[in-house]
Amino acid sequence: AGTYHEHMDSILEGLPREFDSVIAQIESRIHQITIEEAEGYILAQELRLRKYTRLESSSNSFTPTVNLT
Repeated sequence: AGTYHEHMDSILEGLPREFDSVIAQIESRIHQITIEEAEGYILAQELRLRKYTRLESSSNSFTPTVNLT
């Protein structure tokens, strides 16, 4: 089965660069957090990234128009 630290390392090392802030937050904790808490932070970041991507793609598809009449 592996230790807590091995398990946490394998979770964090598998995350893409967009999760660096969450990784830093988890690694900087003085007290050890549970795997479930770490997963909660990761899921929250994923939701923020999806929201940001959705907002960014909708703003990129906006085409301003000018009425010249």
